[in-house]
Amino acid sequence: MRINAYVAGGDERRHLRGLTRVTKGAPLRLETTNGRIEIEVPRDLAASIEAGTTNGSISTDLPIETTHFKRNSLRGSIIGGDTPISLHTTNGPIAIKTRT
Repeated sequence: MRINAYVAGGDERRHLRGLTRVTKGAPLRLETTNGRIEIEVPRDLAASIEAGTTNGSISTDLPIETTHFKRNSLRGSIIGGDTPISLHTTNGPIAIKTRT
């Protein structure tokens, strides 16, 4: 299952409640103009991650092998990468968390 979501304003979690859990092999692309993006991923997910925010920060508790990391942009992979994850917001933070 592929998930593409575009929201002009508001938090992705509020609009996509229940869909923000990443599943192995299912590409995920989330974009919003004004709002935070928060996703939960399985601890053993092999993923390639690209994330960026214009006015916000990026946080993660995952062991991401980064090829690029700044306060507001990140590129890297987890366990060699496989599942593509793309996260972008203009005004808001991005949080990538381990699913509990």
